Amino acid sequence: MNKLDGCYVAGLTPFKADQALDFDLHQRLLKFNIQEGFDGVYLNGSTGEFPFLSIEERKQLLENAVDAIGEKGKILCHVGAIGTLPSIELAQHAQEHGADAISSIPPFYFQYQKMEVMDYFSRLADSVDIPVILYNFPKLSGFDITPDDVRKLQEKHQNIVGIKFTSKELDKIPEFRTVSDDFMIFNGFDELFSAGHIMGATGAIGSTYNIMGEKFIQLKKRLNLGDMNGSSELQSEICNVINQLLSFPFMPALKHIMSLKGVDCGRCREPFRELDTDEKQRLHQLFADCIGN
Repeated sequence: MNKLDGCYVAGLTPFKADQALDFDLHQRLLKFNIQEGFDGVYLNGSTGEFPFLSIEERKQLLENAVDAIGEKGKILCHVGAIGTLPSIELAQHAQEHGADAISSIPPFYFQYQKMEVMDYFSRLADSVDIPVILYNFPKLSGFDITPDDVRKLQEKHQNIVGIKFTSKELDKIPEFRTVSDDFMIFNGFDELFSAGHIMGATGAIGSTYNIMGEKFIQLKKRLNLGDMNGSSELQSEICNVINQLLSFPFMPALKHIMSLKGVDCGRCREPFRELDTDEKQRLHQLFADCIGN
């Protein structure tokens, strides 16, 4: 087992009422995540609202996370950005300040050619010595990383060690496992946690781990024990919650449920809107019926 394999919470970023970062809440949240039993945190990713964060804010959040977690968990720091130079700056900062690995989505917005994306990942991997985990989320990035892409990158960059696989094409997981003996695949869709495990994912990273930590920890244990009936039952419970959550603005709903768990994460940054009274009441019922403390 690779030392970075495991289940990681996709970290939320708490904001104050004026949308400034709330570092005290951030530390409390991270400690809560680790106490739930997860192996670490995936920092400054989609769940962390990274497109709304400045370079300096992302650096501050990484330093705050290292201070909060210490040796109690691992930090996979997402450094993806729209350009190569900001990503390299974030990657080098993450290495200097104690991140266990960096990760990056392909550069987005423009429809980059494959050679441009490959060059981006090459330069990023060259800029650090710590492990690099590619982030494949084709629905949002517009680029689908293939096993052949990874093989070509690994020929020159041995620190590219894994991929966060946020795709429903789970049939690709076994091919990614052939990239190298210890290549890691982190399942990225929470509703496919069990399916990803069965197909060969070596770990997982998820946003709803924040609100259903105990369920996911138990699901992992049942899968490792080969308890397929128990796993199926628990995965169904998780999917029920996720399906209901998707009827709300997802990120504001996720943060509101965290407040119901007693871990206030503040609001989301605009243009995410705040929930109305009816939505909050419905989420309170969802929490009472399906999640609890």
